[in-house]
Amino acid sequence: MLIPDNELGLSSHQATSLAHPVLQWANAVANNLDTAPHLRNSVVEMHHDLRGELSRRRYRAIFDYTRSHNWTTIEPDLTDHALSLSKQPELSQSQLEVIGFAKLVHSETRLLLGKRDEMYPLGIKLDPVEFGARFDFSEDFGDGADWLTAMASVVWVNGKQLEAEAKEEARVGNLGYLQELQPKVDIDDIEYVYQQTVRAIRPNATTVPVFRALDTEGDTLLNSFCRNPRLRYLVTHSSATMRRRVIENHFLPQYNELLQEPDPYDPISLAWIYGTYIGIHPHPDYNGTMTRTLVDNYLHKRGLPMIDWLQIKKDIDAEMELVKAWDKYAFAGDREILEDWFRGHVPSL
Repeated sequence: MLIPDNELGLSSHQATSLAHPVLQWANAVANNLDTAPHLRNSVVEMHHDLRGELSRRRYRAIFDYTRSHNWTTIEPDLTDHALSLSKQPELSQSQLEVIGFAKLVHSETRLLLGKRDEMYPLGIKLDPVEFGARFDFSEDFGDGADWLTAMASVVWVNGKQLEAEAKEEARVGNLGYLQELQPKVDIDDIEYVYQQTVRAIRPNATTVPVFRALDTEGDTLLNSFCRNPRLRYLVTHSSATMRRRVIENHFLPQYNELLQEPDPYDPISLAWIYGTYIGIHPHPDYNGTMTRTLVDNYLHKRGLPMIDWLQIKKDIDAEMELVKAWDKYAFAGDREILEDWFRGHVPSL
């Protein structure tokens, strides 16, 4: 239910809450008021430092931010707005911004208030790491409000996410390109496919670094705890030039051999392709999209049906099964769980 205008009569709690700029903005968007753009600017100004905090510390940053900006004072009203908006069949950019921001606030304040997640069971989810990763592309953040635009792209509502749909379009388009290649995929093809992926997801991109230059926490974990010896060797190279060489000289030769094998029933090969490319994580972002594209190209060459990746992405439990299977592959040296995952998701295996 939308919060009514003042003249319609509000409780004292509603009147106090509605005075908060975030709730004024949410109310204006929910009621399609002309004041919504101006109020959006107020929210942006209030949270001008959010991008910097998320870029630096991710999870801990959001928790600290919750307290310093008193997000508990705008709940549960902001969640009520988001739940009401989510019932609409089609959502605008502004509505997605409100829902995304509400999910971020709800996720953090419920930890402080000891409340259950009321939004995910209704199909609203937002991964803070996925959201924070957008900030790695600084060219997309020339405007102070761009963090809200990014939030609208990564929030899931009713099984839909703008970025997931763009990634799916990129995967399908790139798969068509790879399927035409004979007899093998080379490093130039990888670079082309990645550039097309980025441009499909971020149409305004101008600078597209293909290979990742900086190490991440994931690199540190793999270097310290990886129990898969072949994978560990490939992730110890820490520069864009070295990551390019790893793909060109180590991954692609074996990948191309697998493409030529006559046996179509090979979950071991699928586990190796997925586990290795995700582990190397050669690109600044969209490594998952690239990996899924390479897996599907292999399936196509073998005459096997494609995996419904978008459906898996929608289902947090199915997605977590894949994450856990890869963890075992990398950190325990156990490839069987990842192989079994592919057996369960490729009908012919």
